[in-house]
Amino acid sequence: MSVMQTNRETGGAGNDSRPWSDAVWLAGVDIRRTWGAYLASAGYVAMLGLFIAVSGTMNPGTYSFEVIMFSVGLILTTPFFAREYMSWSTDPIAERLTWLRVLPIGIPTIVWSRAIAILMALLLNPVAFFTPLWFGGRWTMDRGEFVWFAVAMTGVSLSGAGFTLAMEMSVGIRRWVLTNIVMIVVAIVAISVVGLATGFRVFEQLTRAASWNGPLVALICLVLGCVVFLGCVRLAKDGLRRRELPA
Repeated sequence: MSVMQTNRETGGAGNDSRPWSDAVWLAGVDIRRTWGAYLASAGYVAMLGLFIAVSGTMNPGTYSFEVIMFSVGLILTTPFFAREYMSWSTDPIAERLTWLRVLPIGIPTIVWSRAIAILMALLLNPVAFFTPLWFGGRWTMDRGEFVWFAVAMTGVSLSGAGFTLAMEMSVGIRRWVLTNIVMIVVAIVAISVVGLATGFRVFEQLTRAASWNGPLVALICLVLGCVVFLGCVRLAKDGLRRRELPA
């Protein structure tokens, strides 16, 4: 029986003697390999934040504010300009996973290494997006309230990072892209319907909550975001165990 077959059947159990050190090392390799994607992603959200600020669309309670915050929240903690996400004819993610499954490491190590690499965008993207958004826009919140709102949004965006991780490990790139498109369209329609029918707007309420008690709201969003992300890590492990990778 080959090493790949053994790993697929056992998930690498018994071979993962140093899971966290191996995960950090693999994450470092991944980050060095795709470092340009982190800079490109940060540069893009910085330009997006500046454009949104000067265009005057950042008024909590408006439809455009809801859609923008939702869209940014999906990508804010991911290196979304990575080459793996831009491919259609080939599947670089599956190719890399195939290579990693040959190594004598467990599935948890593979998943956590990718989770660490994805979350490195957390150090760049939120600062890159919210800094020009604050200095270029006109806000009813003061600076402290805006900071807590930004932290809360970062916590919300951890859900998007977790979804990205789970999809990477579970399905091919084409199915992932199509699923993203469908989910975004459905979510925007839902936001529109709920907003028109009830007047309730999620991110408007988040700005009000940040003005009421910013530290508490930010902490709650971070905790909930971490819980969702950890749940997605578990889904990613299960998805990789079940996934049939090319030989």
